[in-house]
Amino acid sequence: MAVLKIKDMTKEELFAGKRVKVSPEATGWGEWKNGTIDKIEEFMRRQFVSVNYDSPAPNGRTGITITNLGLIEPLD
Repeated sequence: MAVLKIKDMTKEELFAGKRVKVSPEATGWGEWKNGTIDKIEEFMRRQFVSVNYDSPAPNGRTGITITNLGLIEPLD
């Protein structure tokens, strides 16, 4: 399996293992959730980024898959 790397709108390189924070608009809980990119997949020329949260969300979910890369930001 090939390792995919993508660049989001801020030109930051994203790859599996990269630490990121997920926007409240994506989580639906009104707070940023920190996590690690688990995998990046491409289907029909669209990127799917799976992020595993550091701790479960209030609804018990342990991660999220995002197609809108503007909803995740790299952690410094």
